[in-house]
Amino acid sequence: MSYYPNVQEVKRSIPIIDRQRSEIEKRKPYKFPKHYISYETFLELVVMSQLAKDVYQEFNRTTAIYYLQSSLWDLEHIPIYGLSTETLALFQESKIDSNKDLFENLSQSQSTKYCVLLPSGNLVTNDDNYIEVLWIESIRNNDSKPKIIEYKFANELLHVNLKANSQRIIVTGMDTAEQTYCVFSDYPTLERKIGNINEDGDLGDRDRQIIGNLSHLALQIVMSIEFLPEAIVLDAKPSESISKGFGKKSPSGNYWQIRQISIEQKRYVLKQKSGDDDGESTRNSPRPHWRKWHWRRVAIGPERKGREWRLIPNTYINPDS
Repeated sequence: MSYYPNVQEVKRSIPIIDRQRSEIEKRKPYKFPKHYISYETFLELVVMSQLAKDVYQEFNRTTAIYYLQSSLWDLEHIPIYGLSTETLALFQESKIDSNKDLFENLSQSQSTKYCVLLPSGNLVTNDDNYIEVLWIESIRNNDSKPKIIEYKFANELLHVNLKANSQRIIVTGMDTAEQTYCVFSDYPTLERKIGNINEDGDLGDRDRQIIGNLSHLALQIVMSIEFLPEAIVLDAKPSESISKGFGKKSPSGNYWQIRQISIEQKRYVLKQKSGDDDGESTRNSPRPHWRKWHWRRVAIGPERKGREWRLIPNTYINPDS
């Protein structure tokens, strides 16, 4: 296992990294909980991304997109969310049906970006390395015509093609060995495009599994932020004064806090009605079983004509059979 092996080497050769990190830290005095990446390391990775974005190198597409998304955090004031170990496990186990109406009620603007901290050591990649930070962009095209979005990276332009009336979720991450991952997921077509992981563009079975996990997790995160506002603990109130320094606790606790995505761990017991399995018609009552967490559109409003996405907790079905 490695832990960002190039960071220290680059810091020694490019002293400006420490200076820029310190400047950002003064403007944005976050304090990350201990089970996440340290704020100092987070900022060093962001600054390295900013430098990479402005200096031409022959990055592969996956690495270029990662550096681009990470470099925008400070400039665009991208909010930081955090997942607990329990919520991460819940999202990894939850199911989302391949539904063409997945983002029908989405209220977000054309492009929304998120930075999401993962508990260290939980999203494992290869050789016991792991991803600690995800960069997610959810892009919406409400037009009846396709659209092309351009991103400037170094001296090149990266193009993202959006189909008419579509939603695209881009998720990128770098593991502790500094291997980058990227996946584009399109809705409602449910198409998924995988960025090049290795320099030669080859993808092994393990890498494809990692990419699939990232796509599934990013979708869960976007849906939770959009459709479950009660799950977001908004402790991100910037203080009026700056703390004395990174890692030092000021008397008044003048740190910014991240936004936690916290799903209450519930379990229900459902006594099944004859011929009814959670709204799905069945002729015979099913045997007792656990139904895992899953997303479902439920009827709401007058005459139950409206629809709303909800995350349904673990439920023990038909316990008396």
